[in-house]
Order: sequence, then C-alpha cells, then structure tokens
Amino acid sequence: MALAVLLIAGGLQLLLLVGQRAFWWTTVAQWGAVEHAVAAEVLMLRDEKVLYAPIDGKVYALVKAGSRVQRGEAFLEIIDPSVAEGLTEEQRQQLTDRSKRLARLETALAGLRRELTVSTDLRGMLQRAQKKQDLADLDKEIARLHQELSRLNKQRSELLSSPVAGLGRTWSNKYACLTAEEAGVFWPALDGGEGLSPGLDVTPGRQDFAAQYKASSPVLDRFVQAGQPVGKIVVGWQEVVAAHVAREAAALRPEPGRSCRLRLAQGQEIAVDFLRAAATEEGEIWLFRERTLDPALLQKRKFRAMLLPKRTVGVRVPRSALWKKGNNYGVLVPWKNERRITPVELVDADDLWAIVRGIEPGTPVLYH
Repeated sequence: MALAVLLIAGGLQLLLLVGQRAFWWTTVAQWGAVEHAVAAEVLMLRDEKVLYAPIDGKVYALVKAGSRVQRGEAFLEIIDPSVAEGLTEEQRQQLTDRSKRLARLETALAGLRRELTVSTDLRGMLQRAQKKQDLADLDKEIARLHQELSRLNKQRSELLSSPVAGLGRTWSNKYACLTAEEAGVFWPALDGGEGLSPGLDVTPGRQDFAAQYKASSPVLDRFVQAGQPVGKIVVGWQEVVAAHVAREAAALRPEPGRSCRLRLAQGQEIAVDFLRAAATEEGEIWLFRERTLDPALLQKRKFRAMLLPKRTVGVRVPRSALWKKGNNYGVLVPWKNERRITPVELVDADDLWAIVRGIEPGTPVLYH
C-alpha cells in the first residue's frame, strides 16, 4: 500500500514537471524598464496672489489664461460699460499707458512707506542707545524719504486728475488696468485653495486634503463690482506637490532630491523632485517640487494620480522566466535541442517583469 502511494505521488510530480515544461513560451530578453507605481491623493500648493477689481466694470483679458506675464505687464482691463463701446484703440492704449504709470507710482510709494516704517523703528532704537551721530544721519535719510514720498504723491495726483482719452478727470473711475507686481502665470478663476501655504517647510494636514475645492467660473467678459476677485497670479516658476500615500508605500519612499514622475489620469507624466515625507495616521505625505508650473497642473488642486518613485532600466525578462534556488536566480534558455539554466543577478522586479544581469539583450529565454 505504501509503495503504491509513493508511486502515485512520484507520478504526479513527474506529470507536473512535464506539464510545466509543456506550457513554456519563448521570448527574447530586451532592454527595458521596471517601474514601481504608488497610488496617491495629490494636493497642489502654490504661491498665489488673488486679484481684485479696483472699480465696477466689464473684465477684458489682455493675455490668455495660463500665460506667463512679466513684472509690470498688463494682463486685465476693467472698463465701465457706459464708455467701453465708444473707446477707440488709440484711446484704449492711452488709458493702458496711464494705468501702467499709475501702477508703477503706487508700487514705488508702497516701497517708500515700508522704508519709512523701518527707518522710524530704527530711529527709536538709536535714540534709546543715545547714538547721536547715527541718529543725525538717519534723520537726514528720513527727511529725504519724506521728500521723495511727497514728490511721488504729487505725480500720482496729477495723473489721476489729468484728462485722458476723452474721459475727463474721472477716468480712473471708468477704466482700470491690472499689471503684474511679480512675474508669474495668470489664471482667471479661483478654487478656494489659494490660501494653502507653498512653503517647503510646511506640510498640509489631513483637513486640507479633506476640504472641497471647486473652481469658480472665470469672470472674463462679465461685469464685476469693485472688490470682487477677478483671478490670480501664480508667482514664480515652481509649485509643491503634496501626495498622501498608504503606509505600505514607505518602502518605496525616494531619497531627498531624487527625480520622480507624477502620472496623471490622462497618462501624461510630469517630472517632480522629492523633498521630504511626514507621517500621518493613515500613511505618509510626500512633498515634491515641480519646477515649471506645468499647464496640466494649473487647473488642478486636488486629484488622484500615480507616483513613480522608482524606475530601473536594464535587460528585462518576464518575471515568470526566473528560476530561484535559495538566494540564487537563473533563466531557462534553449540550447541546441536542450534547455539549460543560465545564472543571473536579479536587479529589480515587479509583478510582471524583472531586470537582470548576466545575459545580453536578444538572448532567448523561456517563460510561462
């Protein structure tokens, strides 16, 4: 009886081996890549300056949504509907030029006021320290700042009160041109996430990921009231990608500075650089820097995507082509009328593919 059982077991093992050999296919090793993907909930953080209408009027865009604007460049006009239709191109240009001059003056005035505030605070410190010579020098500088402030205020008043483009002295109540205080990208809608900090030392909380962000309708070619938001400027050239991943993804966490890729639902991939990670109750938040303000991301605030934190390139074979004995690996290759195992070093693998060393591209291998 025992002998019969052994014979049956041995026969089954033989059939299994024969069956395994019978269902092997042949392919060739090729140069390729193995990628490890991590599902993530993504939140975009940017330095965004919200823009507000200075007057009532209809909004006209001077640049396309998503355009990069330089400091001082005009990108929006707001015109009182009662005068908009009657303006010639020449008059409109006159108004734009006047508005730009006014914006430059107001920027200069704001800078002078900041300097005066700093100087006044410093004067109090010097006075308490009884540094008479330094105090005398600073008083001269404060007097110069006041003179310059007075001069620029006079120029501003003259600009506002001088007729232009047939609109009389009240032109600034009927026409406004928005210019960029800093270089950046213009976007004509808000989504409620403009207050999120893009600082590299700040990590968004789970409440930020849980919040709902909905883009407002662009106000272009529509009437707005003074004080109403009309869009935003995304300042600079970079943004922060905050990705919430599962705890199991920690094994694939990149090293700081490593370049990775963010794969969007449409298949587009965007290069990002890993900054750091922070633990949460459910997993980790990975922070990346995106250096181009990619247009595919500008319209997004919160979305699901795939992160590709690890990619290994080399000679690639199907994962099922690997034979393993102990800690050693090999691949089965045809040899004349036989098959033999060629030892290889396993470099990396996912569920479908393996990167190996020890064989050349073009080597036939068997897999199942």
